[in-house]
Amino acid sequence: MTYDGTLIMKILTPSQAISMIPSGATIAPGGFGSCGHPDLFTRALEKRFLDSGEPKDLTLLFASGAGDKRGGGLDRLAHPGLVIRAIGGYWNLCPKLGGMGELGGIEAHNWPQGVVSKLFSVIAEGGPGVISKVGLNTFVDPRFEGGVFKPESTKSLVEVVLIKGEEYLFYPSKKIDAVLMRGTVADRFGNVSLRGEASKMDALSQAQAARNSGGIVLIQVKCVQHDQLSATEVDIPGHLVDAVVNSKGLDHPFTYGHDTCPDRGVKNYAEPDEIRQRIVSRALAELPVGPYQKKVINFGIGIPAEVGQSMSEEQRASYTLSVESGVIGGSPLFGDSFGASVNPDAIVDQSQLFTFYDGGGIDKAFLGFAQIDEKGRVNVSKFHDRRPGAGGFINITSSAKELIFCGALVAKGPLGEETRGMAKIVKNLDQITFDPSYSKASKIKIITDRAVFVVRSDTLVLTEVAEGMEPEDVRELTDAYFEVDHELSKINC
Repeated sequence: MTYDGTLIMKILTPSQAISMIPSGATIAPGGFGSCGHPDLFTRALEKRFLDSGEPKDLTLLFASGAGDKRGGGLDRLAHPGLVIRAIGGYWNLCPKLGGMGELGGIEAHNWPQGVVSKLFSVIAEGGPGVISKVGLNTFVDPRFEGGVFKPESTKSLVEVVLIKGEEYLFYPSKKIDAVLMRGTVADRFGNVSLRGEASKMDALSQAQAARNSGGIVLIQVKCVQHDQLSATEVDIPGHLVDAVVNSKGLDHPFTYGHDTCPDRGVKNYAEPDEIRQRIVSRALAELPVGPYQKKVINFGIGIPAEVGQSMSEEQRASYTLSVESGVIGGSPLFGDSFGASVNPDAIVDQSQLFTFYDGGGIDKAFLGFAQIDEKGRVNVSKFHDRRPGAGGFINITSSAKELIFCGALVAKGPLGEETRGMAKIVKNLDQITFDPSYSKASKIKIITDRAVFVVRSDTLVLTEVAEGMEPEDVRELTDAYFEVDHELSKINC
């Protein structure tokens, strides 16, 4: 640019920016779970609504709902009348908003995270929606629950379509009226760089979707500089940006768990957890050292992310690690920093990484579980009184070459007690998030603190038990039938 003026971009306060959003708008909030959420905007939006009752009846469209489980992130919008509808992939970190969906206070939909992530690009190009096999034969399939919180009162937006005799799911597009996102630095032309953020998330595709929908793009940045950013630094070009808010570093943490990116991987749990340690130790045995640098590993949230962080330097050098936020390599963080990595090798758009995932790019995926039945079907999305949502789980399990589910054999009660009623190997799932009958994985393994199972021909098979335990002891702690491998061994970890 050769313009010599000092400023051609709007710099607004959070309240000024939020005043541009009308009632009934569809908003795409930025961020990935614990990372990159523009809290100045959601604070201002909450305050304006509580003060004036406007804007109201908003629709939210998000891939991984941002939050800290302490009222931050999207939970600031969990007020009756402020939001009327939400379509999201991962809900666990915004429990208040999810709770409104459970009670019917909002119309709530849970779609696969990768589908929502890709939907922004489809909206930007003016396409009708995403057509994908991801979600077939799960609770998202309209022949089951249709991906809605309240199937008895909410009509599913997802449809089954046939293309050349094969079934797909159709996820419809929706025009976006406003995007609220976060960047690191903006120049006076409105160009924005995400160079200090944990990931790129879906920032560019969200901005393009809003622009081509006739909507607005509002970005919270850490600072504004007079000098023009170099072309290689620009993640969101200025022609897409309507206004920025300069946080000056306030309400702009690296993640909800870390104000700044740590120098190296850190443990997020104050006290050692023996159960988690046993699971992590056994899971690490699935990552032998060797010349496997082209093999891509994915680590899900929770214990799986801890597996990634606990790898030895030799193991880390043997594989290419990834987290679905778009982060490749480095040391993955977990807890309130899941989605970020220390010293990553590359950061790409979330949707682009899901494109690679959906095509079968993951060689091994380490994932959590809430319930598993005797056929090896898995539930992570809704159990007991919780609904964390599917997140990227359905995308990943649909296409990964090898699946390793990690979790405790028995859930603990509020006082740390274990009872038969807390079994995680169950007869009936509360919801089907994964069905091995439709999986492309050549190997499916379940690693717990006391037993290891594999899935063979849609049957759960016990292959390893902890020292001092026998198959009968495992049956006492489970509700579902399983077979015992004739070469049963002890867990070596």
